[in-house]
Amino acid sequence: MKNQKTLEWEKRLAAVQALDPQQHQPLLAEIAKTDEGWRVRFAAVAKLTCQATLADCMKNDASWHIRCALVEKLTCQATLADRMKNDANWHVRCAAINRLDDLEQLVEVAQNDSDWHVRRVATERLVNQAALASIAQNDWAWHVRHVAVERLNDAELLARIEQNDVHGYVRYSAKQRLKELGRDSK
Repeated sequence: MKNQKTLEWEKRLAAVQALDPQQHQPLLAEIAKTDEGWRVRFAAVAKLTCQATLADCMKNDASWHIRCALVEKLTCQATLADRMKNDANWHVRCAAINRLDDLEQLVEVAQNDSDWHVRRVATERLVNQAALASIAQNDWAWHVRHVAVERLNDAELLARIEQNDVHGYVRYSAKQRLKELGRDSK
């Protein structure tokens, strides 16, 4: 048998699911901001359409799961850039990276974020060859260097990485990238 607390949030969840989002945006916003149950807030967020409300919820929700869901709905590039640089959780920062349109803003994050997961996701979207070259040579995490190597076009640098990188997988990736570029190493 379910306890009282479980029954309460399940009832609130069912009520949110029954709300018409066209008619109940203010109520959904209040629920998204204040309900104690993350599942209930998640359901409310899924029905929100107002970008200002989504951004407000983003600033104040303690759950990284909810903040990731909010990032998926946000279109404001300034808010996404802020979350990419400043959210405490790496999952949220990665989600924001994937929604950002301005790829040049990714360079700073790809080179300087404290979490290698975030640097890797940012590097996956980079097109700036100078930044990719720097990351391929200098990042301490082989996971990040590997992604940079896969996107590099500089055959001379790739050949040096193939010969000198400390990690075998990064060396192998450099060799494969050279083949893709038609510059097989010996």
